[in-house]
Amino acid sequence: MLADYVVDNYSLVKELREKCRVLDDMEWETLVQMCESTYGNFVSRLQVICPTLTKQELHLCILIKLRFSNTQMSEIFGVSVSSVSQKKFRLKKHLSDSLEGGFPEEMTLDRWVAEF
Repeated sequence: MLADYVVDNYSLVKELREKCRVLDDMEWETLVQMCESTYGNFVSRLQVICPTLTKQELHLCILIKLRFSNTQMSEIFGVSVSSVSQKKFRLKKHLSDSLEGGFPEEMTLDRWVAEF
């Protein structure tokens, strides 16, 4: 809960919650570093369990972890909402292939990332 408070008050996250836009490489790096420090090496742990994650898949995990909606993510990625849903579907499959035993059937990608 404290981590969520810190994140919600982080200037870049606050700005994106008010008005989403496509991010540049430096802003993505800022979000990566913030997630690393706030959520116990979140990105590094993801890369350990699934070393083949692409940069875009990692970015998607970060936005899910930061509790952005599909609509907000579509604006940040500059794609349609249905494209975000497709990206999430593919990411879940990719992670499931890397996880021992795969994804539990009742587990959503959003919940898994939130609890990771």
